[in-house]
Amino acid sequence: MTPVLVVASFGTTVAPAMENITAVEAALQTVLPESRLFRCFTSGMIRQALGEKGQSVDSPAAVLEHLKDSGYECVVLQPTHLLCGHEYDDLRDTVSFYRHDFPQLLLGEPLLSSPEDITRFANILSAHYPPAEDTAIVLFGHGTDHHANVTYGALQAELDAMGRRDMVVGTVEGTPSLEDVVAKVRAFGVSFAHLVPIMLVNGDHVRNDMAGDGNLSWKSVLELNGLRVSYTMSGLGVLPEIQQMYADHLRKTLEDAHVL
Repeated sequence: MTPVLVVASFGTTVAPAMENITAVEAALQTVLPESRLFRCFTSGMIRQALGEKGQSVDSPAAVLEHLKDSGYECVVLQPTHLLCGHEYDDLRDTVSFYRHDFPQLLLGEPLLSSPEDITRFANILSAHYPPAEDTAIVLFGHGTDHHANVTYGALQAELDAMGRRDMVVGTVEGTPSLEDVVAKVRAFGVSFAHLVPIMLVNGDHVRNDMAGDGNLSWKSVLELNGLRVSYTMSGLGVLPEIQQMYADHLRKTLEDAHVL
């Protein structure tokens, strides 16, 4: 029985940033080339904003309801989220609610779900951003008040253990904070900082909070602290190595359930 593939992303209202989501979806489709793929967004605010623009993207529950009514029997839902945070908790609740409506309903894991994932992710970032003289590489993450925020600290510890102390992890809505990042970079005594998003898409956070011209953007704050700042504007989703990580998560979910 060929499973139906449902790909759940947080979503974005920034049209060019969608290339990150579609790239990951294409990589996931290679694991199940004969399957139908359904897209859903977990963010209600994103879905509403897109709806006001005449663009309709379903919620995970709406997709599962449609698949149930259509008589599908085997469904695998793969998230593109980075952490096992609030959005993933909600996905688990949704899958639990629909569990008995399908003979087989599987839920995959976010990008960073294990220590092995964090090591692999750190190696990918280190390879893409090799050490540069007199430069700190600042990794710009989202952050969360969920306990999954510890993942950022684990990533920093992994980078430090690899000898990449020039790579500094920070978050917009969690810890380490921008203040933590500034203090650490200033202690390095470097002249340059290169900002790198560690978010799936290069949406509003990346364009405004990271690289925007406002006084509170990370770029502006680092410049006010005497640093010359450059930045990467692409999201993680366009990196082939990240796409492969998601594909490997999906493959493992299917293999564990003896579907592949």
